[in-house]
Amino acid sequence: MAVRLKAQRRFFPNLTRVRKPAEHGSQARWNNGCSCTVCRRWHSDAERARGRAIAQKRFPVEMRRKFLDALYRGQPFRAVLTHLGLTSNQVSGLTKTDQDWSEKLEAALTATRRDDLKHGTSAAYVRGCVCSECREHQRIRMARNRG
Repeated sequence: MAVRLKAQRRFFPNLTRVRKPAEHGSQARWNNGCSCTVCRRWHSDAERARGRAIAQKRFPVEMRRKFLDALYRGQPFRAVLTHLGLTSNQVSGLTKTDQDWSEKLEAALTATRRDDLKHGTSAAYVRGCVCSECREHQRIRMARNRG
């Protein structure tokens, strides 16, 4: 077998070509197991961009417009989620990466909050208010219950 390989190399010198390794910070390098700082940072950035693209695709601008219109018409937050087939995580998650959406959503939630409720209480949150005061109260209450 070894004799045969030597003969092949003599007649086909390009058969045993050695490739230059892929550059750090590339998909090829990451897929070959490199986990240096440059490759980890590249992979993290690529995954973040991929995730954001998926989020934009799942909750496109037209659906956001419909969502805000429904809120301004006075429909409850949870009912709008159900009607459009969304989750609260899809709606609120986008606020962390899209400042424009965050401002528009907060303005809609504040403008349409009910005046008959005492905001920043559990009772208001249970009745469906998701204004910033009620969300903050609920976040603190849930954190207290976990620990």
